[in-house]
Formats: sequence, structure tokens, C-alpha cells
Amino acid sequence: MSVHHAIAGLLSIHTGNTQGHTAIAAGSDTFGMALFEAAACIAETPATPVLLIYGDQPLPEPYAKFQSPLDAEELVVALLLTAVLADDEAIKIELAPHSDRRSTECTGCTARAFLKFYLSNAPQGHSTGERIGWKWTRHG
Repeated sequence: MSVHHAIAGLLSIHTGNTQGHTAIAAGSDTFGMALFEAAACIAETPATPVLLIYGDQPLPEPYAKFQSPLDAEELVVALLLTAVLADDEAIKIELAPHSDRRSTECTGCTARAFLKFYLSNAPQGHSTGERIGWKWTRHG
């Protein structure tokens, strides 16, 4: 189960789903890049929802030395993402990746920061990965 696309493959086999899937491995930027990829898929085919599954756990020895202590958290997230119509009252979230040259320090698990934002009433949330800063703004 250590292959990046193993969970999506097993889920596809179990459900008989023959549609494609994408596996993303981008270090501490993985969750943000997965959201970005999901948004691109929705933009390409708005009528098709996207299931984003993110899972992470601390690396086993001898690989643990390559993992940042800020990213070594066990977490699984599953989000069903859809296009939002102009008259829809659903929560809308804007994903705005930006280069954060002011700080090169990673703020920790982007998925956990996103969940805290999503489950709160905060108008904005953010997280800084290894290479990209992520900002979410609530609309609606």
C-alpha cells in the first residue's frame, strides 16, 4: 500500500469504476496541489464531481530522516468537490496559490489547515508548504 495510487486503484476495483485517477506526490504541497488538480478537472468537465482522497502518515525508518517534523502527521481526508452554479447557495472556496517569498518556513500540514478553515466560519485561511503558499477565501 506504499504506492501513491494504491488506495485509488483498490477503491476503483472495489466499486467497478473504470474512470481515470491522478496520484500526486509533492511533499508538504501535496494537498494544495491535489486541490489545484481537482479544480482543473472540474473546470474541464463541470458536470462531473471530483473525489479527492488525501492520506498521509509518518514515514517508516529508514526514510523518516527525509520527512519534515511539521509534515509527520497521520491524516486522511476525503472531499467530494463539484462545480458551483451562480445561483447555488453552497459554500464556495477560492484556491489562490501564490509564491510566498516573505517566508520560506513551512507552516505544517496544509490538509489540516484547510480542514480547520473549512469547518470554521473564518472568511480566510492559509498554509505555507515547501514551495507554495495556499490561501482559501470563503464566498457565498
